[in-house]
Amino acid sequence: MALAGKSLGTRYLCGRCLGGRRARSSRPHRHFDSSALAIQVALVDFDAAGNAKVNWSSAFQANAQASGDPPAFEIPADLIESNVQLVVVQVNYAMATPFTSLFSAVTGSGEYSFVGKAISRPRVGDKITKK
Repeated sequence: MALAGKSLGTRYLCGRCLGGRRARSSRPHRHFDSSALAIQVALVDFDAAGNAKVNWSSAFQANAQASGDPPAFEIPADLIESNVQLVVVQVNYAMATPFTSLFSAVTGSGEYSFVGKAISRPRVGDKITKK
């Protein structure tokens, strides 16, 4: 996906930005400290009773979940379908700014913690095989 825009005064440009014209680089630039980023992806199976277990998992700067374990977070019942797998993603990012230290006496924390969760069903078929 090509990004072209401004966020906090920083330009994000990649090779296919701006209507196909070549930009400054063939890949997006990093504008954040990725050492505080953790990503966990798991493929979750459901049995006939609706019980969830991890089929396989991969992670970036986090521990991958073990096969057979329950998923990292609860999956809403209306998404559960037996013999259909779901892709479950959790992203954690911690960030410290000058403002976090100013407000640490009030908030009790010296950083902002962002947690994103997403659940998706395979687009083609009901199963995904890890390659």
